[in-house]
Amino acid sequence: MVAARLSKTEDFDSERFQLGLRSILETTRYTKVDENSNTFVQALRLYTLGHKDMIDNIIYTTSTTLNLSLLTLDKELKEFINNQGLKDPLIFPNQIS
Repeated sequence: MVAARLSKTEDFDSERFQLGLRSILETTRYTKVDENSNTFVQALRLYTLGHKDMIDNIIYTTSTTLNLSLLTLDKELKEFINNQGLKDPLIFPNQIS
């Protein structure tokens, strides 16, 4: 969604976008995961608690269920997690060594 919106601006770098996609899809650095029904039930629970971005909710729930770190820039999600006292799997780029 973000790429679609940014593609309409002059700041969009299609070569960088393609490189990022290849990095995610064609290397073994990232783990492909499959959601189960509980993922969506828990994501809906987060929605009812007040976080209205269902994609974030699904990704967050998947990461906590599978004990994976979640690389993000989403400070709003971080604040929501902390305010709700939820498990915090989030890491920000500046935390990567």
